[in-house]
Amino acid sequence: MGWSAHPATDAWADAMVELEVLVPDEVAADACAVCGRLPAAPVRFTALEGYLLLFRRRSLARRLCRSCAVGAFREHQARTWARGFWGVPALLIAPFVLLANLRRLRACLWQLEPPRPTGAAVEPGLRGRPVWARPGPWVPVAVALIAVGAVYAITASRVTVDGLEVGECFDAPAGTSFGPGTGTVIVEPLPCLEPHLHQVAARHDHPAAQGARYPGLLDLDEEAFARCIEAVPPEVGEAIDRALGVVYPSPRAWERGERTVTCIVSSRTGPVVGSLIE
Repeated sequence: MGWSAHPATDAWADAMVELEVLVPDEVAADACAVCGRLPAAPVRFTALEGYLLLFRRRSLARRLCRSCAVGAFREHQARTWARGFWGVPALLIAPFVLLANLRRLRACLWQLEPPRPTGAAVEPGLRGRPVWARPGPWVPVAVALIAVGAVYAITASRVTVDGLEVGECFDAPAGTSFGPGTGTVIVEPLPCLEPHLHQVAARHDHPAAQGARYPGLLDLDEEAFARCIEAVPPEVGEAIDRALGVVYPSPRAWERGERTVTCIVSSRTGPVVGSLIE
């Protein structure tokens, strides 16, 4: 949902006030509406402002010379960069507004020669700092970079059971039951010298060939536990009340070609310090 400002009202008035431009009454109709120089051509630029679920377009449509067109372009691009990304609809629309303004400026520069003064011309005309030299447009860029960095830091710190190395100790969310498809459970890796509940004891690939049908849970359990018991004999770490769990592919993962089986040793009596498999 949004609304548009009239081309000849607030956007143009704000730009005139901010840049302290005086338009003389005696300027020719085909001259620049800001500085009175020639040549000039009709130009339209749009600025977008976002407000969460709303947005507003602020448009300028005037006959401008080459220099004033660049100034108006800078003003509207800077406004869009600074204010146009603060809302859901505006976030999607703003890139198209920026590109449309750029396309219109290129057409203007291609069409117009550098301006020449006339008798009624007023200097300096519509100017303005380049977009990159203004602080406003950098605010959403900085916010976006911080957000991307935060998301990357969070995702980079997430480790799954499949991402652990053999011998690594870890804790898992309360109530986690290891079984088919639980290799993607997010876990917290821990040094084995700190209290922990689980440890990766071994890992192997199921012998089934690529393209083979899913064996079923009973067959997978039998094969997985047999191999895991070989890797971790019961007498190892018998001073600790332990449980053996296995993680193997779900039917969907099996279809994708995954065959990895992970053996997990867990403490039944609470967190322990030290290895569970030695």
